[in-house]
Amino acid sequence: AAETLNKEVGDSIRIMESAFRVVGIYETGSTLEDNGAVMPLRDAQDVLGKPRQVSVFYIQLKDPNSRERVENRVSRLWSDLSLSGTNEFADKQLMGNY
Repeated sequence: AAETLNKEVGDSIRIMESAFRVVGIYETGSTLEDNGAVMPLRDAQDVLGKPRQVSVFYIQLKDPNSRERVENRVSRLWSDLSLSGTNEFADKQLMGNY
């Protein structure tokens, strides 16, 4: 995103009506992730006008074989959540359906 926006560390960037300073630039090799930004949750909630709301969070499993067990437990605890694996999530984002 920094290259697309022509921004470097120390530059200012406006998101909605709020100004932020670029404090670092990351590259993961994933187009999806590299076109984003990282900011404190509270700042993102304020900018988007969605206090106390989270649209996405990631869980990295120590044991990938425990995926089904973890999904079942999360579904029992929070039945209103939608669960996706990494590939399914990326597909949904590319289609604008997240």
